[in-house]
Amino acid sequence: MRSFYDLFPDIAEKEVLTIQVTNEALPDGIYSFLEYYCDNLACRCTTVALHVIFFDSNDHTIHKEVASIDYAWEQPLSRKNPLFHEKSTQSDIAQATLEMFRRILKDDNSYAKKINDHFEMVRTYVRAEIQKVSDIQSNRSKYGRNDPCPCGSGKKYKKYCSQK
Repeated sequence: MRSFYDLFPDIAEKEVLTIQVTNEALPDGIYSFLEYYCDNLACRCTTVALHVIFFDSNDHTIHKEVASIDYAWEQPLSRKNPLFHEKSTQSDIAQATLEMFRRILKDDNSYAKKINDHFEMVRTYVRAEIQKVSDIQSNRSKYGRNDPCPCGSGKKYKKYCSQK
């Protein structure tokens, strides 16, 4: 799984779902839905793992992860989509967080499109990353052991890509 925020921080700052909550069944504060996508190119799953983080609205400090939600954006909304990530521990406000997310999906049909766009960006990034390593491996004989690594890491070739 790859974090969209880690790969595309500038875009994530603008496009990742963040909600200011007041007067709900949830504590007042900011809820941010951090997106994680499958990075296995052989897999064509279309489910995003959303880690919902609660921030204090006064000082913006992270309090805790309140829910882990799986959302299959190509599937219709139902009682089983979105749902809790089965292997994650959920907080005491996870159910209310999931219900809030379902309401958001019903009200904003553009969110599924945005998720799909993010998914394609991650896949393109992973493909390019794999191609870069493949190119380096196919050109191994062109680089001396003490030459700088062609991947741009700043390390010597013998200590980095020659071992991949």
